[in-house]
Amino acid sequence: MTGEDTFSGRLVQRALLDGRNPGLEDFIDKLSSASPDAFVGIDMLRLTCPNSVLMLL
Repeated sequence: MTGEDTFSGRLVQRALLDGRNPGLEDFIDKLSSASPDAFVGIDMLRLTCPNSVLMLL
């Protein structure tokens, strides 16, 4: 889905992933520092894109 060279594919990549993943990564980092037992669930799309949350963490 994010690899599509279409308007909607680029929109998803830019607006929903590249724009939001760094903030989500920062939140997860702060949460895990404040509460080591915290559990975080995120959707699969954020784990598989090139700028994934896992890569940022």
